[in-house]
This record gives sequence, structure tokens and C-alpha cells, in this order.
Amino acid sequence: MQLVPSPEQTVLRQTVHGYLTESFSFPQRCIMLQDAYGLSRERWKGFARLGWLGIEVPEAFGGSDNTHAETAVVLDEFGRFLVPDPLLACAVLPARMLMEAATAEQRARFLPSMTSGERLFAVAHREAAGRGAACFVETHAVVLPGGRFLLSGEKASAVGADLADHIIVSARVGGSGDDVNGICLFMLEPELPGITRRTFRTIDSGSSADLTLQNVEVGPDSLIGADGDAGQALVRTSEHFIVGACAEAVGIMDAIVKQTVDYLKTRRAYGSTLSTYQALQHRLADMLIELEMARSILIRVLDTLSGADEHARRKDVAAARVLIGRAGRFIGSYGVQLHGAIGVVEEHIVGHYLKRLNVLFALCGSATFHMRQYTCAAETLREEHQLTTA
Repeated sequence: MQLVPSPEQTVLRQTVHGYLTESFSFPQRCIMLQDAYGLSRERWKGFARLGWLGIEVPEAFGGSDNTHAETAVVLDEFGRFLVPDPLLACAVLPARMLMEAATAEQRARFLPSMTSGERLFAVAHREAAGRGAACFVETHAVVLPGGRFLLSGEKASAVGADLADHIIVSARVGGSGDDVNGICLFMLEPELPGITRRTFRTIDSGSSADLTLQNVEVGPDSLIGADGDAGQALVRTSEHFIVGACAEAVGIMDAIVKQTVDYLKTRRAYGSTLSTYQALQHRLADMLIELEMARSILIRVLDTLSGADEHARRKDVAAARVLIGRAGRFIGSYGVQLHGAIGVVEEHIVGHYLKRLNVLFALCGSATFHMRQYTCAAETLREEHQLTTA
């Protein structure tokens, strides 16, 4: 387990931090959101030139060929600066999905245009009743003669799907519910007949869309990878997404703690700064403890994510979602409370941090679902340990 950042990760963090300090201050962010919500194509291509859109993509496809640890560094800084462009949802997630599920020919066809920023990709796999289950897919695909497919169903909260050039959609050709078998992935163009996008703004000033697919007919070239074999790829991709969201959340929490400390050191009441009040000092100490716990859990899950043990990954990812989510709510809510009335106005950043935390954890699925995931995985690991030591 790597507890200390490598020299390369330190340089990467300094580079990302310097760029975002210059271009993404909070006043600049407010100006950006006056013109458009969510993603800007101009800023997106700037990220591409810096190598961030393909940070885990092999160099052969225009990427930087880094690991998820480097991705976490970038996402941490994106959270700290509340960058409105959805790097996690529209670069990290679709790239990971293609790397896990696509054929070599499909990776060569799609990844270069993604890493260059020429084309924008979104993923629509979440369904309203899923509550976080990666393989909960009720959208169905009927196989037609000639290898064609007819897709019907609904997808919820697809970040960036309102602006995307390509949308990766999951659909079921067999099985039911959250069965890992019988799931396919399709690369769709949003202009296809039968696709309806209902665009909406999220509370963190991002953009998203619900998709309705009504008898959308696609050819065999739209199928990503093998027919009915995308379930495991969805699970692994979902794990990477959750860990990425946790990394962004840790960056946000760190910024909230620092922002709150600075505020209490300058705000005065009854002739003294607020930082001299013991009750507030204790609350800040509690926030710092939660932050360090969240950071430690992130380090642990980043180490587990590269391992081959499926149950250990599932257990640690579920624990990260639950515990970092809990820490985020604690730090975010008390960060706003300790700022008083100014914490809830649009002109102050601390309330925006809390909104982003809420959106991130909502996209990862419910804490109740992940508690069940943790319990099942931990029980399986316990049984395996008993068998090996018997």
C-alpha cells in the first residue's frame, strides 16, 4: 500500500493545482456558470491538451497511461476547485468502460477521439430503481435478423448526456433484475430515432439528462464487445467510478476544512475571533478527524482496486462509499453551519461544496445498498478464510 505520494504524483498535483488556481477560482466559476451550465467544449479541449481526458488510457490511443492513483490526484484537485466540467462522468467513466468491455478495434476507433477532446462521450447505465446496483438493467434489447437490435427502456441522470456526441447505453438481452449475465453495451448517437433526452440542471450547477429509448434500432456495429457479456465490465467500471467520486469528495472536504478554519480565524464576535471559542475548536477537530479518516479509506481502496480479489474490491469500495459519504455529510453540513448565514448564500463557496458532495454520493448509489454490498462481501471473505485455514 502506497501511503506517500510518488514524485510523479507530486508533480502531477502541482501541475493540476497551478492550472486550476489560474483558471478556476470561485469568481471565475460563477462567471462560467452565468453563460452555460456544466461542460464547456473549449475548456474540455484544454484538459485534453494536458492529458487529463485519457489519464488512464494507453499511449497507443492518445492517453497518458497512468493508474487510478494518478486519476485520484486529478479528481481531488477538481473537487477542491469545484470544476464544473464533468471529468469523472464524461472522461474517466466512458474510457474505463471501453477499456473493460470494448474490442481492440473499438478501442482504436473511439478512444483517440475521446482523449483528444474531439468527441464527447457520456454513459447512460443508471436506472431509477437500481439504487446503485451496477447490473440492475431493465432496459431491454430485442435481437433482430441480421444481428440488429431494438432497444427500449429508460435511463436516469446520465451526466453530460445532454451535450454528448456518443452515449454508451446498457441493455439486457437475457436474465432479469440485477443478474450479471445477459447485459450488452451499445454506442449510440443521440440523434437516432426513438431517443428522447429530458435535460435538467442538478443542484451543483451541472447538467444531466434522463433518456427514454423507444424502439431504437441499431446495427451490429453499435454493440460494444461481446453479446450479453458486459455485466462484469459494468461492475468493474462502477467500482472505478465510485472510487473516483470518493477522491473528488476528499478534495472537497479538505477545501471545506481549510475554508472554515480561515473563516473562524478572521470572523470576530464579542471582541474575539471565533477560533478562540473552545466549542468551535472541538468541532473543527472533529471535522479534521473525519477528513483524515476519509483520506485513509481512499488510500486503502485505491490499493485494493488494482487487486484481483473480486470480493475484497467490492467490500472496500462499498466501505469507501458509506464512510466517505458519512464524512462528507458531516464536514459539509458543519462547514456551512460554522459559517453562519453566509454559508448558505450563492456568493460563498462553502454551500456549493456541500451541494457537490450531495450530487456525487447520489450518483454512487444509496448508502443502504452499499452497506448490504459490504456485508455480503465481508461474509464471503470470512467463509473463504475459514476454508483455507481449516
